[in-house]
Amino acid sequence: MLGSIRRHTTYANATATLALLFAMSGGAFAVTTNGNAGASHASAAAVARKSRSSKAKTLRGPRGPKGETGSAGAVGAAGPAGPEGKAGAPGSQGPQGPQGPAGKEGKAGATGQTGFTTTLPPGKTETGSWSMGGGENQFIVSSISFPIPLTEAFTFTQVHFIDTNGKEIELLKETPSPELKEETSSACHGNYTEPRADPGNLCIYDREELNLGLSGLTPTGTAFRPAVFPGGGSAAALGGKEGAGVSGAVLLAKAESPPAWAWGSWAVTAEESEK
Repeated sequence: MLGSIRRHTTYANATATLALLFAMSGGAFAVTTNGNAGASHASAAAVARKSRSSKAKTLRGPRGPKGETGSAGAVGAAGPAGPEGKAGAPGSQGPQGPQGPAGKEGKAGATGQTGFTTTLPPGKTETGSWSMGGGENQFIVSSISFPIPLTEAFTFTQVHFIDTNGKEIELLKETPSPELKEETSSACHGNYTEPRADPGNLCIYDREELNLGLSGLTPTGTAFRPAVFPGGGSAAALGGKEGAGVSGAVLLAKAESPPAWAWGSWAVTAEESEK
């Protein structure tokens, strides 16, 4: 029988048998020509074990559930400020807003000063103009009316006539000075353009004249003094003497030859306080 097996055993049959064993064991081994079959078998077994271990490590299981969100990290430091941007284009005008509520009523103001209604207030001034004209050897007059009456009439010492030279000349009165003199006025510091009068005085300014002699001399060279009488029925209050009434005065002059005329301005200022 063994002889029959040896007769049917060939090199090809031996090789096929080894291959089958290799496949069934899941590994491989090397066939050497030195006859070390035990070492080859051990090496094949080690290779098989390594292969199975590698396959076990590379296999993955099913995906696990999503974990919880971690806590927020610390706030980082602020970065440097960026460059300023360009100004934007102006926007379109918005619609008009609704009207606001009415404000509260304000407090009543203090009572104002009474205007120039009855008499000229203390220290206040009013101004005007005058003119006159007439024929030969006539006395002519000019009315000076106060728009706002004075509180009291003025005596002749409170009435002044300023000639065309800007000097004051003495008015006609009961006992005039022997000579007609020009003096700088102590109460009238204005002129025809800007008439002024100190408180409690009437100043009459002569701007221009012809053939009257209001400024001191008549055309014939005789001395003449203009006269100012109270107007508005105040002559009786002054005993018929020269001066100015509460509502005005009358300027009197004498014409020597025609044509005779004169014109000018005036200013009156009320007393600073009532007497």
